Amino acid sequence: MGRKAAVIFFILVAWLTGCSMPETTGVELANPETENPGAAGSGTEGYGTLEAVNYGTGNFELADSENGDEEREAVDCKAIDSIYTFKQIYMYGEQSGWALTTENELLFTEEGIESFSVVRKIDGINAATDGFLSASFFGGHTAYLAYFPEEDGQLTVEYTNDGGVSWQKTLLDYTGFGSTCDAGSAYLAMADEKTGYLLYCSTPGTGKMTKILLETADGGRTFNVVADLSDQIAGYPRGLTFHGKKGYIAVSYHGVDSYLYTTADGGITWEDEKIASAESIKAGEKISYIDGYPPVFSRQDHGRGIIVLKMVNENTVYQVFETADGGSRWNAAGKLPCDSLGSYSLGSYSLGTCSPGSDDVFLFLDGEGKLYAVSD
Repeated sequence: MGRKAAVIFFILVAWLTGCSMPETTGVELANPETENPGAAGSGTEGYGTLEAVNYGTGNFELADSENGDEEREAVDCKAIDSIYTFKQIYMYGEQSGWALTTENELLFTEEGIESFSVVRKIDGINAATDGFLSASFFGGHTAYLAYFPEEDGQLTVEYTNDGGVSWQKTLLDYTGFGSTCDAGSAYLAMADEKTGYLLYCSTPGTGKMTKILLETADGGRTFNVVADLSDQIAGYPRGLTFHGKKGYIAVSYHGVDSYLYTTADGGITWEDEKIASAESIKAGEKISYIDGYPPVFSRQDHGRGIIVLKMVNENTVYQVFETADGGSRWNAAGKLPCDSLGSYSLGSYSLGTCSPGSDDVFLFLDGEGKLYAVSD
C-alpha cells in the first residue's frame, strides 16, 4: 500500500497496518471496559469518513474527508460471521479474547474469533432488569461480570483470572446506597490488575436515578463507596472507562447538554466534558440530542483512543472521534456505517489478509449483535 493510500485509510486508528486491499470489505465492535481509556478525532487532514455499508455483503466504503466526491476505495475486512450474537467483545492478543453474548454467555478463545467457546452461562438474573449483565475484561485471562441476582437487595460481581476455569464471587448489598435503590444497572471498569470501579444505578423514577461509584483495590474481593454521583451526573449512564485515576462516564437521555463526564481524581469529582469538534457538528447541523458511548483506549498506547457519539436530528449518525493525547483533544474521524450501535473496542487479532497480531483493530457491534472490524 502506498503512503498516500495509507494516510487515507488511517480513519479510526491511524496506527493500524498490514491489511491488503482487494475490492471487497467488511467490519465490527464491542463495550466499554478493559484496560482501555478513551479518545477521538475531528476533521484532521488525511482522515477519512465512513460512508455506507451494505450489510448483505459486509462491505463499507471510506471516502476522503476533504474530497468526498473522489473515487472511494474498499477496505479489505469483511463482517465477521459468528454463531453468536454479541453484547461485548475484546481481543487481547493475536488469538486470545473475550466476548459476552446477548444470551448472557461468557465466551473465551485462545484460537481466534472464529473459535469462541462458552465458559460460563449466567442464569437466575433478577427479572426486573431484563437480564442485565455487564462485563469488564483485563488481560488475556481475566474477566469480571456484574449483575443483579434474583435475591432482592444484592449486586453480584464474579471474576476469573484463569480464562474461566475457576471463579470468585463478591456480593454487595445495595439497599443502603440511597433513599431509592433497586435492581437497575451496574457497570465495571478495571484500571489495572487490582484497581477497578463499579457504577451502580437504580432504575429512574420521576426523572431521578441513584448513582453510586464504588472502587476495589484488591481485584474485586471488596468494594468501597467512592462517591454518590446522583447529583453530579445528569442523564442515564451507559458505561464507564478508567485508566489510572482518570475516568469517563458516558450518558444518554439528556438532550444535547451532557453526554460525557470526566474525573481526574479517581471518581471523587466529575466534570461535564464537551468535545469541541462534536459541538461544532452540533451547531452546524442543528442536532436535537446526543447520546454518549464510553471511550476505549489502545492497550499499546494509552494516549490513543476512540469514542462514538450518537448524534440525532432528522437522521441518526454514529460519529467517531479519535484522540492521540489521552483525551485532551478529540477529532472527528468518520461515521460508523450502521443503523444502531451496541458497543465497541480496540484490540489485537488476526483476520483474513490482515497481518497476524495486528494491534489496535477497531471492533464494533451493531444493535443486533453483529460483529464488524475496521482495519487498515
